[in-house]
Amino acid sequence: MGDILLFAEQRFGSINETTPELINAAKKYAEIKPGKIIIAILGDSVGEFAKRLSKLPVDEVIKVENPLLKEYTPDGYAKVAFELIKARNPEIILLAHTYQGMDLSPKIATKLNIALASNCSAFELKDGKILWTRPVYNTKLQQKIVLKSTPLMATIERGAFAAATPTDKEANISEHKTELQPNDIRTKVKEVVSVMKGTTDISKEKILVAVGRGIGKPENLPVMKELAKVLGGDIAASRPVVDAGWTERERQVGQSGKTVTPDLYLACGISGAMQHVSGMKKSKCIVAINKDPDAPIFGLAHYGIVGDLMEVVPALIEEAKKIR
Repeated sequence: MGDILLFAEQRFGSINETTPELINAAKKYAEIKPGKIIIAILGDSVGEFAKRLSKLPVDEVIKVENPLLKEYTPDGYAKVAFELIKARNPEIILLAHTYQGMDLSPKIATKLNIALASNCSAFELKDGKILWTRPVYNTKLQQKIVLKSTPLMATIERGAFAAATPTDKEANISEHKTELQPNDIRTKVKEVVSVMKGTTDISKEKILVAVGRGIGKPENLPVMKELAKVLGGDIAASRPVVDAGWTERERQVGQSGKTVTPDLYLACGISGAMQHVSGMKKSKCIVAINKDPDAPIFGLAHYGIVGDLMEVVPALIEEAKKIR
């Protein structure tokens, strides 16, 4: 029975929303192969983060505090992660498949000389071994792999698991004293530029009205924005709409944009290309509106409306106003 070691992410005063999802992935692994769930949080001053994590369904929280960890650097975080892994000897190591996770995980795997299963959406026990599922070929296929090296290591796709919620009991918080030194870090962070004030992060929205080139022209965008406003959501877009300059780049969903998992995703005039689907397929409820009854998006949608957007959307707005 081996431990399950997770690495949490924190930045700009908050814990990354993928961390609770990572904990639920670990819970599922523990159901297959029982073991303690241990989560590590790294940074300059992470005591408050550690307290928050201790209320989630984990067995132990390890905090690692050092001024050199104030900003994420691949050298610094990889060295500390390596120290923790050597000290704890876990059976499996899990990280979220975020920009940081994608950067950090291969460095850890290289240091340990082990294989890495990246961007995994699921896993199962088969013939005594863990079988990992991950998208390949631009999400057109699902690959199933077995890792032969130990410890096992994987990054978990965003939205693949529901977020863990707080429990009645608190986990123990321990501290790891790192041997990290200034000369261990080759990258020097000079400045961190946050998202400009006034911009939006669609990945945090519960309701998204996503527009594709099927809306016809940019002049039709205001009615889509009105629908989003009435529903209490925001606008998202496919790449062709963004490339055409009809809306901002930060609203793009898909492989070259953002991954979103809202409660409601209205796909308006979106055909359902795999590049786009990869960024929204984990939405809890997908409603597709398209005049083409054979559009691939209908194969993914929970509900579908075949019709003219400029007739359907105004009708939805009126009905939504009655309810709200």
